[in-house]
Amino acid sequence: MMKIILGLIFVITTQCVFAFDLVHVQQNPKKGMEAIHKAILVLPDLGSPQIDRAEYLIQDALTKMGIGPLVIINYSEFKFHPEKHILYAKIVIGSNPDYLVFGPEDFGIKSKGNLLFLDGGNKKGIVYAVTTFVEDYLHGYVFSPTEFSFPSWDQKSTISIPDEINRVEHPAFAVRMVNGSYNDSEWYKDYRKLYSISDLWLKGYYVHTFNKLIDPKIYFENHPEYFSMVGGKRIPYGQLCLSNQEVVKTIIENLGVEIQNHPEIKIWSVSQNDCYYQCECSECKKIDEEEGSPSGAMLRLVNEVAQNYPNKIITTLAYQYTRKPPRITRPVDNVWVTLCSIELDRSKSMVELASSQSFVDDLKGWSELGGGKLKIWDYTVQFTNYLCPFPNLDVLQPNIQLFSKNNVSAVFEQGNAKNGVEWAQLKSYLISQWLWNPNASKEDLQKQFIDAYYGPASFEINQYISLLNENARKSGIGLDIYGNPAQYKNAFLSTENIADYQKIFQDALEKTKLDSAFHARVWVAYLPVMYSILEISKTDLFGTRGWYTEQNGKWLKRQDMVSFLDTFHQKCLSTGSMEFDENGMNAEKYYQETLKATQVTVDGNLAFHQKINLLPLSDPRYTGEGASRLTDGVHGTTNWKLNWLGWEGKDLVVELDLNKSKPISFVSIGTLNYPKSWITYPNSIKAEVLLTNGKWQFIGENNQRNASDEHAGTFDYVFHLKSKTAVSKVRLTVNASKQLPEWHPYHGNKSWLFIDEVEVR
Repeated sequence: MMKIILGLIFVITTQCVFAFDLVHVQQNPKKGMEAIHKAILVLPDLGSPQIDRAEYLIQDALTKMGIGPLVIINYSEFKFHPEKHILYAKIVIGSNPDYLVFGPEDFGIKSKGNLLFLDGGNKKGIVYAVTTFVEDYLHGYVFSPTEFSFPSWDQKSTISIPDEINRVEHPAFAVRMVNGSYNDSEWYKDYRKLYSISDLWLKGYYVHTFNKLIDPKIYFENHPEYFSMVGGKRIPYGQLCLSNQEVVKTIIENLGVEIQNHPEIKIWSVSQNDCYYQCECSECKKIDEEEGSPSGAMLRLVNEVAQNYPNKIITTLAYQYTRKPPRITRPVDNVWVTLCSIELDRSKSMVELASSQSFVDDLKGWSELGGGKLKIWDYTVQFTNYLCPFPNLDVLQPNIQLFSKNNVSAVFEQGNAKNGVEWAQLKSYLISQWLWNPNASKEDLQKQFIDAYYGPASFEINQYISLLNENARKSGIGLDIYGNPAQYKNAFLSTENIADYQKIFQDALEKTKLDSAFHARVWVAYLPVMYSILEISKTDLFGTRGWYTEQNGKWLKRQDMVSFLDTFHQKCLSTGSMEFDENGMNAEKYYQETLKATQVTVDGNLAFHQKINLLPLSDPRYTGEGASRLTDGVHGTTNWKLNWLGWEGKDLVVELDLNKSKPISFVSIGTLNYPKSWITYPNSIKAEVLLTNGKWQFIGENNQRNASDEHAGTFDYVFHLKSKTAVSKVRLTVNASKQLPEWHPYHGNKSWLFIDEVEVR
């Protein structure tokens, strides 16, 4: 082992150079503060942005470790008077004894005698050499933009570095992205060797750009032929007519304006909108048949655009209906195809699941068409519930290895690297390591991270992860990126399993109670279990996992659940765990909506558990527990996955049978507005009641809300009778919007009607 005792020298030569000698001082009663070793940071006479960045990072790390900042000298002085500065082992940065030629991000670490050489390419290589040295040899770890662990050194410290190091590395993928706000931090990205979207693309030109390149609000009225023909007519809310040469020319012109305005941007997207509705005109269908996939027409258009801008990279999507590669057309040299895995089950790796085989086949097909020009868009979190336990840690590495084996050059892992999202720090750490080296040991990386990040609770955190993954495997249930904890309530989130998880976290919290940082991190790791308990309770309000207990014929709210919700809310706020899904749900909204969802209407509600008929029946995708969902006393929230029934593009008649005539004065029905998911308020609802004489009486029509409302929310349409009237049935006729409104980006598509609780008093 090379022991570096209080003295190091870093030198950068070749492209640029710096060096340093670690500084320590001691108290001398006679002389005051006396330096044991002079602090040196040798910089090149002519620097560069990457050397400046490398200098900052090493100074920053050593300062955090209690050693820096170091005194700077020029390389020329160091070169001609090395004896003045060389005291102990030397670390040479930016030069290597083997005169290796590095790619832009490649780096090398080599020991030779009492020298340690760190060198790298002129893009980010030298930066990655420094950050790798800090993490792997000085044991300073970066977990997030605000969380890190750097050892504290004093003047008695000894750093041991192996005598024989000959390490040369280059990235497995040219572009490596882990989605999330952590990537707003350059410091974090340098340690994790990542890019952000804004590093490479212009805002708005990363994906789904058809509407940006040919805006239907501008072009549709005069040029409907530019847009998809669906069902025999041109529509403004689908895709473009890819066989129309005027479409190609218009895209080339409009993109050219943006390229001229932003010459520094190298990568641009020409890609389909985030919907289906591809063009069915005769020419487009002819191409689809020739190519065996709609991707053929897409690629023909994108190739033509790319050939007009040979110095730029043009990306497009192989997504949903364009996922299958074409038979004939190949991407030209400056086209990257982005293959998306959105449909897949995440419970096992892609090669293990029969349901993923078609994606694997498409991956291999695209790889053969354009090796080295293939980008993957993968998904690693449950987007409808960022806090939901999502046991996919065992599938991340094998999937990345699969990409590497199939000539993929860029990977975008869409999760959400943000505090509070389940395993945000751990997943981002692991994924970033594998995007650099897909074969790095999962066991070593995970242990290294958890030991440093959770400290005294590392055993319990590992125990929880292992148990959660084991329970998920045993259950055999799939993992849906648009799921909900309630889907797993009889699997890895069963009553028994959650009790085991809670015991583990109680032990972890106890072990960390004297360290506020570790304690807070354990709470963040525990929040997904707490969230699951709360979400599942909403589907079982009157059951053993719910919020109510029956006493003397009355349903009383359980105070332990009230306290549990309060604790969850406060811990979210205190730990900064604020973002719950991709649609803007946050801790405060969730708290208020949970209060509403658990405030049931049982006492005095004549509709509770009464028979209800629906015409037509709800869509099979959103049937929940059937019509009884509307009379279970539970009000839906903006989480449209729970407690709602849905209809696509249809009006509705709801008929409630009160079993016998009863005097009533109040009727209401709950509705949902969630435009991002194409759910809108109805235009109006009409209410009628069946009197004792057998005749229906109209009691009013309510149109207080409609599809023009752009904000997500719930609304109860309420009807009052002038006086208490004996009725045996209530009928509600819902006039749905049926189409998305004009302001909506997909105006003209069928809208969804979501209905929940009917209440009668």
